[in-house]
Amino acid sequence: MLLFFRAKRSLRAVCLVVAVALALLPIAGCSTKEKVDTKYIEEVLTERLSALWATVSEDTALTIPEEGTTVFLSLCDRENRAKVAHATSTSLESAWKDAESRARKLAKEQGIVPLWVKADVVTASGPFTADEVAEELARVSDKSFRYGLALDSEMETAFLEQECNANDIYNYKDDKISAEKISEYLGGEIVVLSDVVLFVTQGYFCGTDVMVRKLSADEGDFGVRQIAMNQNTAKALCSLGASYLSWQMQPDGSFRYGYYAGSGDDLGGYNSLRHMGTIWSLVEAYRLDPSDELATVIDKAINYAIENYIVYRDDDTAFVKETGLDALNIGGGGLAAIALSTYKDVFQTDRHDNLLDALGNGILAMSDPETGKYWHRWSPDFIKADEFISVYYEGEATFGLLKLYGQNPRAEYLNMAKKAVDRFILEDYTKYRDHWVAYSVDEITKYVPEERYYTFALKNVQHNMGHIRNKDASYHTVTELLMAGYDTYSRIIKSGAKVGYLEKFDEDAMFEMVDYRAKLGCASFGFPEVVMYFDAPMEMYGCFFARRDNFRARIDDTQHFIGGYAQYAKNDLTPMGDDTV
Repeated sequence: MLLFFRAKRSLRAVCLVVAVALALLPIAGCSTKEKVDTKYIEEVLTERLSALWATVSEDTALTIPEEGTTVFLSLCDRENRAKVAHATSTSLESAWKDAESRARKLAKEQGIVPLWVKADVVTASGPFTADEVAEELARVSDKSFRYGLALDSEMETAFLEQECNANDIYNYKDDKISAEKISEYLGGEIVVLSDVVLFVTQGYFCGTDVMVRKLSADEGDFGVRQIAMNQNTAKALCSLGASYLSWQMQPDGSFRYGYYAGSGDDLGGYNSLRHMGTIWSLVEAYRLDPSDELATVIDKAINYAIENYIVYRDDDTAFVKETGLDALNIGGGGLAAIALSTYKDVFQTDRHDNLLDALGNGILAMSDPETGKYWHRWSPDFIKADEFISVYYEGEATFGLLKLYGQNPRAEYLNMAKKAVDRFILEDYTKYRDHWVAYSVDEITKYVPEERYYTFALKNVQHNMGHIRNKDASYHTVTELLMAGYDTYSRIIKSGAKVGYLEKFDEDAMFEMVDYRAKLGCASFGFPEVVMYFDAPMEMYGCFFARRDNFRARIDDTQHFIGGYAQYAKNDLTPMGDDTV
């Protein structure tokens, strides 16, 4: 973080936290296609601007520079990228009045029904050379430079941080400000870069419920509403993520895999493993918040998987085909077992029992019960091909066997899983920082509550605590690893198991990290105040995205966030910190 702004941000008071029921994505509101007359636009805008000004003008924690400030007003109809008006003046009130006048003119001229309106007030600014900005861009990861940009000291040509990152104005590949992208964003206007001004803002959002939310000004979750993180919040996030995944379903039961928010370009890489993982996350979301609509989506996705991905060697042995590689993949078999055994548990049905048994036999066929190793990939004619591809597959296969054991306690399932986990311990799989390994070790303690498994689960959290903290919000799988370890820890405490490693285990650090990562995950959620700056806001509305990869939105990104929040919702967690309710 730039030293100039570090001191400024330390003055920020803790943001007001809103109630969970009101904080999460209001869906109600008129479509821009229903009414576009000037009077209606004026009514909607007046309603939201009045609510925003009432909050901004009474915010005693808002710090205004002595020389004055700049106010930005972003207007979004939910279907198109937000348009932004701004104005600079010697006082907050005059800057607001000027910005409001420009916003009203903008809405009228372009026919914007401003269902989402966001206000940003500049709280600190300073001049920087292009070289200084380049140094900062080189220091940070993709899309994580959280400062607005002005091309002149008077702030005449200025862009919010969200505008800069959503439109590739900050070029992280070449570590520079992109004059070409600025020109493109301005509609072709020629731009010459020299010295610039960087600034930070305090944001406020008003949506279709006309409730104003003060946004975070911290670097990790900058520009995102602050909500109370508790079990109800986690449950709501899972439900919203499941709704997003449901919207991605195609008519045949497959899913649209993903896209880049800025460009809208579709992503390749959809395969059977990601389809199976998505089913599992949907079932876990259904467990927390069941609905007939979600059940229909789940069944359709399962039917698609059965018709397109399941391959039988004989009546009793089934595998999962790895899409596009003409191979059988043990990770896919593990994920199918996880998804369908969870489905059996949640829906209390024997509909897929024969397939579950066949998948279990398929995983066992690709396993070595003497060494605890797996063959990761077989050829289509059931010949051993690749012994190792990814550590993920080993955790998925082991977790799959244990989920199958929970539904049908065959000794072969548990014996192979034990051999695999014993190998994880012997070869110190904590070094892989793998969430699937964490899931499998957590699961085995339900059936084999032995100290070595408990100890490994705790070590997996302890040894990776720094890694978990330092990864940004979009590294979703670290939250799954953490929560799986927390689940094991809770089982130790509740059962009174004797685990010597507890004396070395930093429980306080784990509790703090659970709270921290759960809150940080909201910075990768498609809240309106975030998605309004992309070309098609409603496509990102409600998803989880990877900011570090150009705001990538993939179904497996949302899957993993649901996985972490589902565990949070199921555990008996007490909210921590002075900014929760």
